[in-house]
Amino acid sequence: MTPDLRHITQSKRVSVGLDGKLYFSHVTRMDSSTNYSCLAAFSRIRHMTQKTPIRLKILTNGQLKNRAPKILTTQGGTNNPIVVLKGEVLLLECIAEGLPTPTIHWRKDGEDSLKYHAVTESFGKILKIKEVTKADQGTYHCEAKNQMGSTYRSFHVHVEEPPRWEKQLESSIQSVGSEIILNCSALGTPEPEILWRRNGILLDDGTLPDNHQRMGGLLFIHSLQVSDSAVYQCEASNKHGTILSTANIDVLDIVPLILTPEGRTYAAVWGNNVLLLCEHFAFPLADITWYHGKRIVHPVNGRYTIDEHGSLHIQQAEAQDAGSYICEVSNSRGNASVMANVVLREPTRGYVSPEHPWVKRGHSTTLTCHIHCDPHLLPSRTIKWQKDKQELREDDKRIHVKSNILTIYNVSWDDAGTYYCIVSTLLDTMTAEAHVTVRDVPMPPEDLRLLEKHERSVLLSWTAGDSHNSPITEFLIQSVKSMEEAGQWEDETTVPGNVTTVQLYLSPYFNYQFRVLAVNGIGKSAPSVASEIYSTPPAAPDKNPNVVYFNTDSPDEMSVKWEPLNSDEHNGPGLEYQVSWRLKGVETEWHHRKLKHPQFIIKDTPAFVPYQLYIQAVNNIGSGPEPEVHTVYSGEDNPDAAPFNVSVSMVNQSIANVTWMEISQDRVRGHLAGYKIMYWRVKSLQDGKTHHGQRHVLSFPGRRDWAIVPKLHPFSEYQLCVAAYNTKGDGPESSTVTFQTPEGVPEQPQFLQIASSDRESFMLTWEAPKRANGILTNYVLYYQMINESNGIGNLSNITIANPNALSQKIPRLEVGTRYKFYLQACTQVGCGKSATEEGLTLAQARFSSIPFSPSRTPAFAAKVPAIVKEKEELHPEVEVQSVKEQFF
Repeated sequence: MTPDLRHITQSKRVSVGLDGKLYFSHVTRMDSSTNYSCLAAFSRIRHMTQKTPIRLKILTNGQLKNRAPKILTTQGGTNNPIVVLKGEVLLLECIAEGLPTPTIHWRKDGEDSLKYHAVTESFGKILKIKEVTKADQGTYHCEAKNQMGSTYRSFHVHVEEPPRWEKQLESSIQSVGSEIILNCSALGTPEPEILWRRNGILLDDGTLPDNHQRMGGLLFIHSLQVSDSAVYQCEASNKHGTILSTANIDVLDIVPLILTPEGRTYAAVWGNNVLLLCEHFAFPLADITWYHGKRIVHPVNGRYTIDEHGSLHIQQAEAQDAGSYICEVSNSRGNASVMANVVLREPTRGYVSPEHPWVKRGHSTTLTCHIHCDPHLLPSRTIKWQKDKQELREDDKRIHVKSNILTIYNVSWDDAGTYYCIVSTLLDTMTAEAHVTVRDVPMPPEDLRLLEKHERSVLLSWTAGDSHNSPITEFLIQSVKSMEEAGQWEDETTVPGNVTTVQLYLSPYFNYQFRVLAVNGIGKSAPSVASEIYSTPPAAPDKNPNVVYFNTDSPDEMSVKWEPLNSDEHNGPGLEYQVSWRLKGVETEWHHRKLKHPQFIIKDTPAFVPYQLYIQAVNNIGSGPEPEVHTVYSGEDNPDAAPFNVSVSMVNQSIANVTWMEISQDRVRGHLAGYKIMYWRVKSLQDGKTHHGQRHVLSFPGRRDWAIVPKLHPFSEYQLCVAAYNTKGDGPESSTVTFQTPEGVPEQPQFLQIASSDRESFMLTWEAPKRANGILTNYVLYYQMINESNGIGNLSNITIANPNALSQKIPRLEVGTRYKFYLQACTQVGCGKSATEEGLTLAQARFSSIPFSPSRTPAFAAKVPAIVKEKEELHPEVEVQSVKEQFF
């Protein structure tokens, strides 16, 4: 430093070495000075000594030559190993001269890089390692290098340490005749030398007793005698220091002495451990034997153990462990014994109910400690309650303790925790516990934020409040929206209890605020603080009225109604409904009308023509989406045309088939419901009488051009017309068509009776059929005998050719015989049903004429069917068979 005590500035070129010298890697003109001073400071005595200033003069020859590095310091080298003690600081210095200024690099043999605790100082010229360990031992290399070359210096580092104990001596008491090994081992570098002393006298070959044997750090003593009692010392030393270990060895020879009082009683409860003491003092060491009654106690399943002090341990005592015990202590000098008694009681047991109660804040709860105690221990029983291992506060009037019952009124959050019922007796302590959980509705959510704000949506986030010991199951999001006046809070949506964000979809042209409620098993929390107000901009309607009603009751106007949009769907101010319509297929341009109310009437409409119509919502911002076009027919009117080309063909004498040409759809003027046939009987072709018959109407739905008219009177003249009809009413009738029905079979004669009879004949009379259904051609009379058992004889017949006849005699009959008669009227089509009569030949019995009924005379009906005469003449056998079939 300079004479004014300013330090010389150090750099890569200038260094102050560990030896106190000032080094220059190379000098410059600026290094010239007459006042380089070396000061030595003694900090403890606060003294400094200054050497005479040194003058340094730099000579220049006008030309500088670069040169390779050369190491200036003398530390290190093959013949100069460096010794450092473990735990101290290692400093390796490498200062080199050269031009340009050399750079210094350090490395260690066997390592790619220096360990993390090795640092460099003084611009890399000093390698420093704090708290050196054995791992830091080895060869270090310093490389000084510049552009002219490089040079090396090696540093052989040895790490040594003063002695330290690996094993020290321990004092002990020994018995006469026993053996002992004193172990004294130490570590250190160089390896420590071990010396032994007894009572301060060095044990060497001349002083070592005969029963002593020394082996480095071990000292063996055989056949100990009382005279071997002494203080033994072990000394470990190397060049770095000395350490000393001392132990007292006492050799005794004593008769056993029992210290535990005689007749001690040990009380315990079943299942607990029992310790029976047998404290004694004896040398040589004594043998311990325990007796339970007269039985020696041996270890059984580990329940019985005898420790080094002679005490007997009984694990989990059972009832049979009670009774008297004797501990016998003996050694070579003698023996002694002590007696003890074991009394076992039933353990105290109990539990608290309920074990895990939960209670709503502000309510009450009661804990009951159920206790079972041995009667012998009952007088000593005490009950104490704790909460979380702390005594309950006696000044809290909400908590009431009455022996084994604990009641907490108006439960608060502080009452949550574990409650202990502690029952103590002279022998045991029982602890039962119950964990009380206080629950309540959650705290309101906090920190509501509106994120990701868009025209139609916003992301709402919040922070859940305390669940109050009942997990939050869901969050209820409520919103209030308004245009001008404040609205009401309404439920918006819910999310699970583990979700704290929700995307909310909004309607345009509203002011929104949100709040959140948390829900748990107890109930709902109070609402959170409302969020900021968020206003959505107006927009064109998102939808059009989607429910449209049409009323077409009137044929000349059409009423249109629709469901108006609710206020949430206006999306902006000035909502109106644009109604557009046109005649489908006729008009190309639309008619438009804007309305505020959801109803419109289109007037002067033609009957039942298709209209196209749509309704679109419109506000001040724009129109709603492309609307749905409805096709609607205007109101119906009666058809204005009649069917034509009406014709009738007969299927048989009572069924007619009617055909016609349909009217065109444009003349229907509505939905075609079908066609009606109106028909009436004009006259009978039998007598020519005119009939003003009832007008009959048959309806046939749907599109058709034919129909069947049933149940017509045979042999009659009818008139008929056809009309179309729709849901509005009937159209005009067609031109009247006249047609005739063909002849049919007659009805049965109005009656048949026996006018007179004798022994062999009958005179029959009858009345012609009420409806002949044609021109009568003849009658056919059948008859047969009937015996007393209702047996039926052969069937005979008589054809009465005169259609105007009203009587007939039947001759050549058997006397006293019953006969049955069947009379049928016939036209050229065939014969009708029979009228019947019965009578006896002898008697003048008379029977009224009754119509034939198979239910009245089943036996006769099987043999006398009606005769059906086809247009062609039938074979007689065929006629009879046909008659039988008709009667059946």
